[in-house]
Amino acid sequence: MSLQKIDLNPEELAQESVSEAEKLARSLRREADRLAAEREKIRKEDDVKRIVIDNASHEQGRSDGKSGRESTVPPGVDSFSYYSGYIEGKAIRERTKCHRFVPEDPGKERG
Repeated sequence: MSLQKIDLNPEELAQESVSEAEKLARSLRREADRLAAEREKIRKEDDVKRIVIDNASHEQGRSDGKSGRESTVPPGVDSFSYYSGYIEGKAIRERTKCHRFVPEDPGKERG
């Protein structure tokens, strides 16, 4: 077994350490930027307004709109859900060309 002599140059070692430290710092900055972007995305999603539609109220409004009844909200019914359904039912009855409210076959339920 032969031994090899290795010359350690302190300047080269210092340069190599700086290079490794720079790589590590860049990697940490990228990870911090990724995490910040992820937090910002979550924050923006939390700013979104969410509306819950009561199915029974919506269906009652839809039925009233389809049959042409007056759009008065009955007691105990969620008014937003009722009007949403009423507009949809009215559009079906009038065969409005709004693709969001009128299926190809108005008698068929949307899926």
